[in-house]
Amino acid sequence: MRLKISYPRVQTEDEDLPTIVHGYPVGSKEEARIAVAADQQGREYAYQKSYFGGRDIRGGQVLDFLFYTKPKPTPLFVQGEYWHGRDSESDLKVAQFAHETSKFYNPPVEVPASEITSVAAARVILDKELGPA
Repeated sequence: MRLKISYPRVQTEDEDLPTIVHGYPVGSKEEARIAVAADQQGREYAYQKSYFGGRDIRGGQVLDFLFYTKPKPTPLFVQGEYWHGRDSESDLKVAQFAHETSKFYNPPVEVPASEITSVAAARVILDKELGPA
């Protein structure tokens, strides 16, 4: 049984987006759109999932989303310019995560924030990258 929690929301032009997802402040409207789309599709996921110590341990990572797909979970990174500017460090972190977790996780999915233009676009992206819900 899924617990339905109501969160504060921010109204954008045509969208009513949450400001908190799974207890964490939303990092961007694109991440909020992915969360709303995932909830609409009934997908199970973790938001801002710590891995290797997350923000608390040097070398740790925080996954934007971890979708509980079968047979292995799938990490999804929203690659926006503010937090995830395309540089060799972010490429290295994604490659490092993929290498170190390949036995337990599917390869990470990277979605440019510029492609997540609406909740409807986020639903299409999730279906394409993760398969139908």
